[in-house]
Amino acid sequence: MRQALPLLFVALAIRPALAQQCPDGSPPPCAVQRLGPHLPSVVVLFMELRSQNAADSLLAEGLTLEIVNTLSGVTRLDVRSRWVSRRIAVDADPMRSAQALGVDYVVDGVLEVDSVRVLARGALVRTSTGRVVRPLRIERRRAELEGLQVAVAQEIAAAVVGRLLPAERARFAVRHVDPRVTELLLSARALRQQYTEAAIRQALVLARQAIAVDSVYAPAWVELANCHVLLRDFEPDSENVFLDRGLLGAERALALDSSDAAAMSRLASIRAMRNDLSPRTEALARRGAAGEPGVESGIALARVLSFTDRVDEGLAIIREATRRDSLSPLVWAGAATRFQGARQFAEAANALECALALRPSAKDSLALQGVRRWASMEAGDCAGSLVDGQATRDWPLVYESLRCLRRTDEADSIIDGQLALSTVSPRNRAIYLAWRNKPDSAFAVLDRAFPNGLGVTLQHPAFVPYRHHPAYLALRRRMGLDR
Repeated sequence: MRQALPLLFVALAIRPALAQQCPDGSPPPCAVQRLGPHLPSVVVLFMELRSQNAADSLLAEGLTLEIVNTLSGVTRLDVRSRWVSRRIAVDADPMRSAQALGVDYVVDGVLEVDSVRVLARGALVRTSTGRVVRPLRIERRRAELEGLQVAVAQEIAAAVVGRLLPAERARFAVRHVDPRVTELLLSARALRQQYTEAAIRQALVLARQAIAVDSVYAPAWVELANCHVLLRDFEPDSENVFLDRGLLGAERALALDSSDAAAMSRLASIRAMRNDLSPRTEALARRGAAGEPGVESGIALARVLSFTDRVDEGLAIIREATRRDSLSPLVWAGAATRFQGARQFAEAANALECALALRPSAKDSLALQGVRRWASMEAGDCAGSLVDGQATRDWPLVYESLRCLRRTDEADSIIDGQLALSTVSPRNRAIYLAWRNKPDSAFAVLDRAFPNGLGVTLQHPAFVPYRHHPAYLALRRRMGLDR
């Protein structure tokens, strides 16, 4: 029985309820979901690692990510994520599992690594027949890892769609970079996908080491920016520090390579969080998503759209991301944030449950408890959400539950008590003032603080009656909207 690559093939500790449902939440058998014309679909189950060095497992994981990313640039292919590969790989009958998920081709193989060379051996198999379409055997010096992943991706693409188009061939250009940088970044990306604080901090160290080796290599700066932005999820009190560092990294990457789509997506995402919602930010996010097709760029675009008036479009992108990467804790956690911002609390709770099933997290556990309380009110159980809100001193929920029950005098009393406190955040203070029909004061608070994520804050129901208020419109113009 072969020993599978730990980060690719070991079954995740997923609750039985999650394992027994389809990506769309329905029970099996799962229907194959297709959007538009059918594209041949490929999943890469790369690779069984054979190496004397245990540290090479991260290298192999990162190599798989890059093969998938490169293939994603072939628009005539539907390339499934590595999370789908995990789901297929742990099945007793992988080919049957792949067919159930609508996958046409599976790539499986072995990666032999030593200090001098890397050999990829495997095959491209058609799931409907189980026949080998293309055997794969590609060897490179260890210093040529970039060339290896490009060659493997090119072999797969050519076997499925034939001759590559000129625009597609650009994805297969081998970048000339120090091999130490390639190895560092492959490992950093694999760590970041684990979405734990320890893994992200380790990835940040590797990204800094890559920059120390080659300070003009744009992807290294993108990776640095990605790590900083994710760390703010674990240290919310340092949010501005991490966002500032992420912004500098993304800007540096784009200055070094103006065509780097990953840098575009990251930069646009940070700008949106920092309240730059001008047309240039949306345009940058769309260029990034077009130039680097995949879940991460889609999530960045969804974040930008959710901060503007295109909430429905952003949520549609997020739902598609969770369908494509249904075993990614990073995707589910990001989806929960977007759903909660749009006040889709039941969906947010489901997303957090999926994230927790894949990666236990005290932070997400607390968030799930809070979202479930709000989901009760969303479902019409205002009395139940009031009890829950009072028990946990969740005052915004208490207030909205009282309003839902038409107990407005009690609700206003709760607000007045909160407004008397100096510890209330500017966001909540502004919302309370708006509920108390004091829009001038509410918008003055937001104008002074200009808190991150203001685009989402202004979508709160408390501000709906004041969307033509001069101060509301002035805030939108300050963020770059309505120009």
